[in-house]
Amino acid sequence: MKLSKKQKPMNGLIFQSIMGEYLIDCNEYMENINIQKAVAMNDEVMLRKILECEY
Repeated sequence: MKLSKKQKPMNGLIFQSIMGEYLIDCNEYMENINIQKAVAMNDEVMLRKILECEY
């Protein structure tokens, strides 16, 4: 997956905040490829949908 020049991976604090809202351990990042993709694409909406559907 190639990121555009303007797009950066999600800020760590934002990631931790979203994971905390759903009471999910941030270590799930290492286990779940979908979470990794959402973070790499800096897509908060996608991350929230993944967490709602899978957890």
